[in-house]
Amino acid sequence: MFQLMLLPWFPESPRYLLIEKRNVHATITALKWYRSKVNIQAEIEEMQEEQRSMSSVQTVSVIGLLKDRSVRWQVITIVVVNIGMQLSGIDAIWFYTNAIFENAGIPVPQIQYTTVGTGAIEVIAGCVGCFTIERLGRRPLMIGGFTFMGICCAGITLSLMFQVRSSTLQSSPIDTGLGSVHQTWNSAFSVKSENLISGQFIEEQCHLHYY
Repeated sequence: MFQLMLLPWFPESPRYLLIEKRNVHATITALKWYRSKVNIQAEIEEMQEEQRSMSSVQTVSVIGLLKDRSVRWQVITIVVVNIGMQLSGIDAIWFYTNAIFENAGIPVPQIQYTTVGTGAIEVIAGCVGCFTIERLGRRPLMIGGFTFMGICCAGITLSLMFQVRSSTLQSSPIDTGLGSVHQTWNSAFSVKSENLISGQFIEEQCHLHYY
């Protein structure tokens, strides 16, 4: 709500004003607001050059983009990165934060602080990524990040498998072994008792009929 209230006082993007709106005066005003003590003439010339180069480029549809072999690897890279972001589980964490932390054994009054700490870690990671992406490049960061994420997911999966297997092994001697034997013994004993009672009753009836 606070951001929405302050949004009308922020200027538009200078690149959007120049390339899309073709408003040079508004572009200069926005650049002066963003960079008050820097010479903005070189940046304006760079954006004008980009505007001229984009005016000669034809727009491509989605089907045309998928059919274009010159950008196929770029499209595949973008698709894989977005799939990896979805499979990382970040959306599940934000939607089911309280349930996940509660099942992990964190007390309910402290879950809100844990959620704030998780968000702070994400903000710090984003800030660190902004400073390191220019030095290391996008390729090492993406490959390293996805590799580390894959190792963590594999470790969590193996841990859950071992946990389920250990709980199954611990419960099987009682539930399937002794429990079955005890149930079978009770069933046999009850059947035998019923047979004895029935036999005694028939014998008594025969004696009464004889006398």
